[in-house]
Amino acid sequence: MSKYISIFFLTVLVSVILFICFLMMGLEELAVPVYIIVMFAFIVTMQFYLMDKVKKNN
Repeated sequence: MSKYISIFFLTVLVSVILFICFLMMGLEELAVPVYIIVMFAFIVTMQFYLMDKVKKNN
């Protein structure tokens, strides 16, 4: 489970860094989609989890 938590938090950390960089460059319109990246990070992490679950059951 720690593998999936680290994948999620790594993606969230990268998106927060991008958010700060976009705000510092004055690109507020690009900073909004970073929130969407956080939601997709959760979805991708859950997909990795489910794929591993299916592999272990087969």
